[in-house]
Amino acid sequence: MALVLAAGCATSLPPPEAPGEPPPLPYAWYAGRANVYSVDPERSKVLLYVYREGPLSGLGHNHLIRVGDLAGLVYLSDDLVHARADLAFSAAALELDPPGERAAAGREFSSKLSQSDLRATRENMLGPEALDAIDHPFIHIRIRPMAREGNSLKVLAEVTLRGVTHASEETVELTLGAGLIELEGTLTVRQSDFGITPFSVLGGAIRVRNEVLIRYRIHALLTSDS
Repeated sequence: MALVLAAGCATSLPPPEAPGEPPPLPYAWYAGRANVYSVDPERSKVLLYVYREGPLSGLGHNHLIRVGDLAGLVYLSDDLVHARADLAFSAAALELDPPGERAAAGREFSSKLSQSDLRATRENMLGPEALDAIDHPFIHIRIRPMAREGNSLKVLAEVTLRGVTHASEETVELTLGAGLIELEGTLTVRQSDFGITPFSVLGGAIRVRNEVLIRYRIHALLTSDS
């Protein structure tokens, strides 16, 4: 889902070029297993919601980020304990404030953003004080089921970014179909859990909320050799 984004408008290092390789996944672990599903990036969506706060927060903006190059593998087993999912995406391919997504997100994302605002926010987001995209170009999420009740899964979600891994217990809705699965849910990550101080200006009068909300819908198809 990271996920840890500075939503201020201060300039920093220019964003790195988009990586020339796809996000890495642990293909060796999945090799030779049946019931392996591959994430369909065209039918999947991961959105990050970054909110402003502080006494002068009305002068700032909330930001919405869409994951641009999601890759993933999912393994289903009869014994739930051994099932897992691995997702990965690159920081450089994150799409900042797509107009259509902002419009759909409602009033909280209705403020107008200039090109200079977007450029400076993106630089800040990818810079060394936030995602540190040059030294840590990829973000990883590993999901391990813990319990199931109907279509709801209690899972352990491990997010790795900036070389730091943080785990939390979450609930995922699972839908099974003929040769496909869909995972849908939300995940909240705290910037401070990854060693990041949320961006702030004017002594904290305008600042980025520590918590970043992630909403996701993962659509995966059974691979041909499963």
